[in-house]
Amino acid sequence: MLKFCLKNMDILFSQSAKGVICQYQFYLERRQLFLLTKHANNSYSSLSVSTHGAFSLLRFSHAKMLKCWKCGVEKEAIKEVFCSKCNFIQEPHDTKNFFQLFDIKESFDIDTKLLTNSYRRLQNIIHPDKFSNKSSEEKNISQEYSSLINRAYNTLQLPLNRALHILQLKGEKIDEDQKVVDTEFLMKIMEINEEIENAENPEQLKMLNEQNKRVISEICKKISICFKNNDIEEAKRYIVQLKYYNSISHHVNGILRTRGIVD
Repeated sequence: MLKFCLKNMDILFSQSAKGVICQYQFYLERRQLFLLTKHANNSYSSLSVSTHGAFSLLRFSHAKMLKCWKCGVEKEAIKEVFCSKCNFIQEPHDTKNFFQLFDIKESFDIDTKLLTNSYRRLQNIIHPDKFSNKSSEEKNISQEYSSLINRAYNTLQLPLNRALHILQLKGEKIDEDQKVVDTEFLMKIMEINEEIENAENPEQLKMLNEQNKRVISEICKKISICFKNNDIEEAKRYIVQLKYYNSISHHVNGILRTRGIVD
C-alpha cells in the first residue's frame, strides 16, 4: 500500500512538474516575444506574429537602417538633409511622395504659402551653387536633389498635377486617352472655345478667363470632397473635367499673350 501511494505521488509530482515546466516555457516565450517586439519597435522593425495553440511563432525582419553615405553613421531622422556627424548632404529618403519631401500633410487642400516657403528653404540649402567647391559626390546629390525639389514643387503647386499625384500615391491613374462621355458637358466646352475664338477685344477674353477660373475653383472643391471621402472614381471624373477647363485657361491666356496682354 505504501509503495502504491508513493508511486502515485511520484506520478502526480511528475505531472505537476511537467505542468510547471510548460507554464514556465510559455512564460519565457511570452517574455521573449515582448522583448523582441520592444526591440523591433525601437529599431523600426516590422513585426508579424502567428499563434498556434499555446505557443507563439514570431517572425520579424529589421528594416534597413538609413546610414550616411559618407561616414556610415545611422541617421537620427529620415528627413535629414545633412548628416548630423559629418555634415555631408544626404540623398532624399522618399523620392515618390512629394508631400513628404516638403514635410507637409498629404492632402489636396494644401497651404500654398507653406509649400512655397518649404521649397525656398530647401533650395536655399541644397542648390548646386552652394556645392561648387565640394566633391563630385556632393555635387551630384545636390543637382539631383534640386531637380527633384523643382519637379515636386511644380507638381504640388498646380491643382491638376496635385490631384494626379495623389492618385498615383493611391495606386490609381487616369489614362491619357480617357475622355468625358457626357455629351452635354462636351457641348458646353465647345461653346466656350467658340466664344474665345469669337471674342473681339481683350475685355471679353478676360471675362471668359475669370468665368473659367470660377468653374475650376468649384471643380477643385468637389475633388477635395471626393478625396476626403475616399471616393476615387468620382474624383477621377472631376479630374478629367478639370483637364478640359485647364485647356480652356491655356487657350485664353495664349491668345492674350499673342496680343501682348499679360493677365
